[in-house]
Amino acid sequence: LYFRYKIIEPADGEWGQMLPNKSFTGLIGQLERHEIDLLAAPLSITLPREAVVDFIYPFFNEVTKIIQKKPNENDTKWRKLIDPFHPYVLLGLAVCLPFASFLMSLYESVFPQYRDTPERHEDDGLHIFSNAFWYMYGALLTQGGEHMAESITGRLFLSTWWLFSITIMGIYSGNLIAFLTVSKENLDFKNMDELFDLDDYEWGFTGGTVWTDLFRSATTSQHMQFWERLKVFNSTDPDVLSIDTNVHVNKVLGGNYAFLADDTYLQQLLSVHCELALSEDAVFQTQYAFALANNSLFVKLFNKQ
Repeated sequence: LYFRYKIIEPADGEWGQMLPNKSFTGLIGQLERHEIDLLAAPLSITLPREAVVDFIYPFFNEVTKIIQKKPNENDTKWRKLIDPFHPYVLLGLAVCLPFASFLMSLYESVFPQYRDTPERHEDDGLHIFSNAFWYMYGALLTQGGEHMAESITGRLFLSTWWLFSITIMGIYSGNLIAFLTVSKENLDFKNMDELFDLDDYEWGFTGGTVWTDLFRSATTSQHMQFWERLKVFNSTDPDVLSIDTNVHVNKVLGGNYAFLADDTYLQQLLSVHCELALSEDAVFQTQYAFALANNSLFVKLFNKQ
């Protein structure tokens, strides 16, 4: 190609964030000071950066997402038997069982045809609440019991309860099989709003990057809250803005930490660490492009090629 090149890395290891005097650090700062001629790296295009460098045509569209560590499945295994039903359904069953048992024992106790028969035992039969309760509970498990209803009213009520129990157990069994076949991920958060509600969570991103400028100049309440709380975290834990991505990955693997980064990079992490998961919503959308110094003669040439 008849040209020579020399690769120069920034001394501060940053991509480029804006300083209070409007100058830039990192790679952008090198190009701004004409220490380099071409910035051949996936740089996010922003208005402040465009004021000091010239970007060529973007070559990639990227989104920013948040990665977290999945909860330990062993901590929730005990819930497998109750997950097939909504808590309100379980609460309804817990209320229906003693109430139905009371009605069953009441029907058997007050029915005049069987109340005073010599065959009835005072401590045996469904007219006793405890016996009625265990029978109704056994019916819910499709097991039944040793006692039978003597009155017509009791038998009709018991038949209705059996139909109800068979229906409930059929639905429960089907849901249980589905839950055991397909694992359900219960993540700590799915978006930024849910992340804000977690008091034991911290978050961060690679310092000296475009995200510093984007959050610092953000006008939406969601992004402003993210940045304000991040500054609080940074006051006690400088690693939340570390320029080393490995520091952030190790913090995520340690738990209770969320890492914001490009989706492409996070997808690579997922292929290595199966215990990690991505948030559903994209935080930012950016475009990647190479950059040249302002008014560089090579801009038209690069865009043409």
